[in-house]
Amino acid sequence: EGGAYIATPEPVGAGCLIRLEVKVPGVPETLSAFAEVVWANESGCGLRYLAMKDEDAEKMRDFIEKSAT
Repeated sequence: EGGAYIATPEPVGAGCLIRLEVKVPGVPETLSAFAEVVWANESGCGLRYLAMKDEDAEKMRDFIEKSAT
């Protein structure tokens, strides 16, 4: 809930700040968040969300819950 893993074509450095935009199936608008890279390896990185609108966070949670069932 507080972060995500993303695959990256090139390495990203830990500590980098990024703006993340996500298209979620069934949600017409793009969800966005600001995140910090907390760890990275050659295939991707782990993010910690720093800021996300409440309504975007709720839509993301709903999507993850539906996908897990």
